[in-house]
Amino acid sequence: MLHIRLSAKSKYLRRLQTTTETNSRESFLSLPENTNTRHIFLHFVCLYVICFILMSAAPAAGTTASNKNSNKEPSTLVTLAPNLTEIVFSLNQGHRIIGVSNFDSWPESVESLPKMGGYFNPDIEGLIRLKPDMVFLLRGRSELNQRLEKLGFEVKDFPADTLDDILTTIRQIGHILGAEAEADDLIRTINRRLETLQRSYKTPPKVMICVGMTPGVLQNIYVSGGASFHHDILQALGIENVFAGQSRAYFPVNRESIIAAQPDIIIDLMPGEPLDEQTRKQRLATWKGLSAVPAVQNHRIIILNDYFISIPGPRITEFAALLAEHINAIWDTTND
Repeated sequence: MLHIRLSAKSKYLRRLQTTTETNSRESFLSLPENTNTRHIFLHFVCLYVICFILMSAAPAAGTTASNKNSNKEPSTLVTLAPNLTEIVFSLNQGHRIIGVSNFDSWPESVESLPKMGGYFNPDIEGLIRLKPDMVFLLRGRSELNQRLEKLGFEVKDFPADTLDDILTTIRQIGHILGAEAEADDLIRTINRRLETLQRSYKTPPKVMICVGMTPGVLQNIYVSGGASFHHDILQALGIENVFAGQSRAYFPVNRESIIAAQPDIIIDLMPGEPLDEQTRKQRLATWKGLSAVPAVQNHRIIILNDYFISIPGPRITEFAALLAEHINAIWDTTND
């Protein structure tokens, strides 16, 4: 995280770091704590969005979760990731949710729901008390699935790495909840919105999306590769991701790699972090250390801190619109 605080969340992040370092997976799960990517991942795996999502050992996207199947619509649900909560509510099925993760914040009504922990530390005792008909998880922790199933819970897990994963998850949740029509409508709405945001550039800008780095220094810089929904959004907008050739969702880069990539624009994501004018100036000053990069030379660095920008759910269209607005404002005036 950008700002490490002595809080319950900070303690949780330290436990998360210990667990992920043990797992040594090449994903958001192994990002260092001193970057805001940890925050991002928790958003969608609850994660941050975040997860950012992304287990090398997970089943292929689009497959059906290998959980117990009752073929009965659940009356009550616990969703242990913000993106899953947002999908259920977007399908007008929020009345089924009786518990959410510690990191859920949208819609506002979830604030009053019982908090059931997160991706690595679910509140098992709380789940036993609530007795939900079904528990929704992000894909990637088969041992948690098995543990919950042994306790009698019906568990469904879902992929969240890419745009296709998001649409697949919407469709699967719609089927489980008997809301197929709503799911189809939501998918069409997302696709139409992305189509309306796409534009043809004479020369598409080359963009780097930074999902986290050490505050104040150009270290521990993590960026979006070609296997993330952030990459897919750029592609949908007709914009080039300078690290599209990387098959990973997110990965670390050094200064030399960024200079070699020569991004025209840098998107610096700080989801949910404070961003007053002083913080913005400090962040921009840090990037000045890459003076050989066109984005820095031409002052094309976009800093975004909206909470939803790293949650792989229905609000990806809001992120796409925000991204398009900022990029078009910069590129239209500098690429004529």
